[in-house]
Amino acid sequence: MTIQAIAFTAITVLIASGIAHSQEALPEPVREYFNCSADGSSWPYMIQVPEGDPQAILLFLHGHYSDERQAMTPDAYNDCFGRLRRECLRRQWVYVTPYYGGNTWMNALGESGLADLVGILQARWPGRPVYLAGGSMGGTSALIFAQRRPELVAGVAAICPAGDIERYYAFAAASTDPTLGNIAAAIRMHYQVDGRDLGAELQERSAWRHADRLTMPVYISQGDADATIPIEGTRDLVARLRERGAKLLYQEVARGDHDSPARGGAGVGGGRAGAGGAPGCGPGRAPGPPTTRPPSWCSGQRCWTSSRRGPVADAGARTGGGATPR
Repeated sequence: MTIQAIAFTAITVLIASGIAHSQEALPEPVREYFNCSADGSSWPYMIQVPEGDPQAILLFLHGHYSDERQAMTPDAYNDCFGRLRRECLRRQWVYVTPYYGGNTWMNALGESGLADLVGILQARWPGRPVYLAGGSMGGTSALIFAQRRPELVAGVAAICPAGDIERYYAFAAASTDPTLGNIAAAIRMHYQVDGRDLGAELQERSAWRHADRLTMPVYISQGDADATIPIEGTRDLVARLRERGAKLLYQEVARGDHDSPARGGAGVGGGRAGAGGAPGCGPGRAPGPPTTRPPSWCSGQRCWTSSRRGPVADAGARTGGGATPR
């Protein structure tokens, strides 16, 4: 097996599996800051560093309305992020959850700031591969960044993403749903910063249009009944990647809603991925309505944010500017 194939296997295990680790206590994450070169402002990120010599770096991008705390918070989605953090510790991977400019959907500013952070992490741990993952806006943004900056990304995992941001913007802008309207407004605002042309930005940031740039291993998972981000754009991206012989693992959750890949089951309680088991960070469940619906990546007027803040160590401006962000 090649090094790339090993890396691809590793990242898909981290994002897709329901590995049932014990509930050992997690270390306290540290909040650090850096100066975004595009606008000079101080951006936060949270980081969990394993003991010993780190073998790789995984960045997980948050969803719409959320921030860098989302993917560092355990217990949600069948303890998806707790499992992911423990698996990173077991593999001796650095785990990072960055802020990337707000609800930017990886616009030019978000791209520039994330590239800055990747550079900081690579300088701190030279030679370690950098993997990128995320869900919803985060999954969309991971694909966008990977096709825009393929030289910085060793592998990408996208959960319930918009495979074609251009088509998704048109869908959201035409919807009467308040959440979709807010998403469309955010994309429109952030993509037109500094006088940029909206149409040109949507085309440049479409993973579907630029699938040939996704040269690294790619993992994608989405529910086939996703009403927040329709699956058709993802299916078309997957088809284009397969045409190009990409290193791709695609898992589609039968009857799955927007959150199903993270929960590990379909919207009605069960799920499957092709002929295999349910993807997501949690284990699959037997068919039947869930007794408790976990918070959504994006539901109502607020997408998922943590209600369990807990103590977080603050390293201040260890890597750049000292201003308190936002």
